[in-house]
Amino acid sequence: MSLEIDAKAVSALLLGQGCANNLKTLLKNHETGSVSTEPLINSILDSFSFALSSQNIPRHVSQRSSKK
Repeated sequence: MSLEIDAKAVSALLLGQGCANNLKTLLKNHETGSVSTEPLINSILDSFSFALSSQNIPRHVSQRSSKK
């Protein structure tokens, strides 16, 4: 089974990756005091969420069964 990834999903993933790299740099250089990280975090979440939702992949929620 092959998955087709459309251009919008790829673009969203690349945007998210860029924001994640910027956030990583800010955190690594301890520059979070002068710059708000919230917009970067929101962009990362939004872009990855869009990319996942655009693929129509069934999501299975794993449920832990309790064994007694």
